[in-house]
Amino acid sequence: MSIPKHTMKPFSLLISLLLLIFLTPFDFVYAQTKKSQQADEDFNNLRFSVAIPKYKKAYARSKRNKLERNRITYQMGECYRFTNQPKRAAAFYKRLTRTGYDRIEPLVLLRLADMQRANGNYEEALSNYETFLERVAGDPLGLVGMQSCKLAIEWEKNPSNFKIETIKKINSRENDFSPSYSDPTGRVIIFTTSRLSLIHISEPTRLLSISYAVFCLKKKKQIKTIYPKIYYSPN
Repeated sequence: MSIPKHTMKPFSLLISLLLLIFLTPFDFVYAQTKKSQQADEDFNNLRFSVAIPKYKKAYARSKRNKLERNRITYQMGECYRFTNQPKRAAAFYKRLTRTGYDRIEPLVLLRLADMQRANGNYEEALSNYETFLERVAGDPLGLVGMQSCKLAIEWEKNPSNFKIETIKKINSRENDFSPSYSDPTGRVIIFTTSRLSLIHISEPTRLLSISYAVFCLKKKKQIKTIYPKIYYSPN
């Protein structure tokens, strides 16, 4: 059976349209899956900073898949949490509560509360801990977080008479933690840091997206030993 010539053009257009409808979503999903798989691989290998831009691209290409967009949003929150960026992490977890993803995965509320607590938003964190514990009763992390917020709120209302000043040389904008005097004279301080200016002269202790190095800060003998300043003022 032959097709009349006057119907050939519309017929060809119909075939092209059908091919476009069926093939485009396949290519779209394939590209989307490939990007998210690459990001997941980096995440599983603890390359969180490397995974973030890949998750962003995968998110932009997953507009038709709400569940996948929520999953990627959660993963991005985790990346920022593991790289010690609580403000950014909290923003992604909070986005998930707006989409209702926390009802599918209650852990979102715990993560959000943890980040809010790290940011000093104790009232908001306390509310989310309580909501989380309503859904996951007796969770030890939720209980500890809730108690921490209650104590912090109480301490803010009733501050002590002690005032602690920071030592700027060992407290930078980077991640500096675990300081310790390594000798009885207090001339050498050992601490862990993510400062790029220091990491290149020391072997990183952990191969994460942010590498850390153990660094020694030595003071000359003629320089007075620096100790953290703690003041006490009576009522």
